[in-house]
Parts: sequence; structure tokens; C-alpha cells
Amino acid sequence: MALVPMSDLRIVDDWHTSGMRGTGSVTTVAEDVFVPAERVLPLPTVLSGHLASDIAMLRAPLLPVAAASSVGTVLGLARAAREAFFERLPDRKITYTAYESQREAPVTHLHVAEAAHRVDEADFHAHRLADLVDSKCAASAPWTLLERAQARADLGAVCRLARDAVDLYARASGGSSIYADVPIQRIARDVQAVNTHALLNPDTNDELYGRVLCGLEPNTFYL
Repeated sequence: MALVPMSDLRIVDDWHTSGMRGTGSVTTVAEDVFVPAERVLPLPTVLSGHLASDIAMLRAPLLPVAAASSVGTVLGLARAAREAFFERLPDRKITYTAYESQREAPVTHLHVAEAAHRVDEADFHAHRLADLVDSKCAASAPWTLLERAQARADLGAVCRLARDAVDLYARASGGSSIYADVPIQRIARDVQAVNTHALLNPDTNDELYGRVLCGLEPNTFYL
């Protein structure tokens, strides 16, 4: 990691994506830039959780803190999908069926119940992760390898469960939900994009967690 003045960098306007557009994660290019040694910090040192401050949040390794800081947005996407779905529900029917009210259809009951389970499960993993980070920071306790891997796994679980919940709400929203002014389609694109992020990907995080549970060394230092 290096500290470089923004005036020495070139920003490339290339963040033209199907999801997560609001993050503005454009490419930043450094060309022929000199960075003095005092502005450089080796990444393994950052990730290992070495203490350099008495601030509680800085007593934990970077990635568990980053994971706990990220899950709120993902959980919020699932809750926003739920809100968007139920806001439209009273005025909807199911086209090409006898149901003049969508909320009277058993298939709707199944969809919203299953989605509610997914949101509740995502909420559990999000709060377990946040509670672990808070308690470890408050106690200045060292992190075990298993706890670090579990933090990544909880992050991935929130992403997967939120995606599943949003997908259920989106599928139950019908063809009219694909219009650009209907929030559910944007939420669905955002949560899908989240799940493709290398550090948030549920499968990658579960593989790492499983390796550690099986007594193997992790195959990454991003813990």
C-alpha cells in the first residue's frame, strides 16, 4: 500500500457497469511516480493485524473489519428489495391467471416466506460478524486463523443469502419490474454485481473457510 497525492494520478472514466454504478470504482493510473519509503506499507503487514494504534477498530486485522463494514450495504439491498416488492403488491394481479390480487396467490406466499427466511439468515451472519469484530477489538484479543476465515465466510454468506432473497422478490415482481423506473431491477443488478467481487464471492470464501476447518493452511494471505 502506498500514499500518493491525487494530483500525481490519472483517473480513467471506465466504470460503465450493469451494477454497483454508484460506487464510482474507476481506474486510477500512476505513471512515473516516485513514492518515498515512508509512504509505503507492505500489504502482508497490514493484513496481519500488527498494532500501531490504541483505537479499538485498529486492533483487528484489516479484512475482518472491512468485511464487517461491507455487510450492512448488502443486507440493505435485501431489505430494500423487500420494501420495493411490498410497496407494489397491493395493486398487482397475476397476468394470465384467475388471481386479481397477487397477494392472494399461494405462490406469492411461498416466495415472500422464503425470501424472509433468507433476509433473516443474512441478518444473523451480518451481526455475528460485527459482534465478533467488536468483541475482539474491545478485548484487544488476538485473532485465530479460524476466526479470520469465519469472518470471510460470514461475509460471503450475507452476499449469497441477500442475492437469493432479492432474486425471489424480483421473480415475484413480474415483467413490469424490468422497467428502469422500478427499483427492484436496479437492486437485483447491484446484488448480483456484489456477489462477483473477488473478496465477497460466497464460493471463494466458503472454500477458504472449509480449508481451515479441515486443518489445512489457507491458500491466501487475505485473511
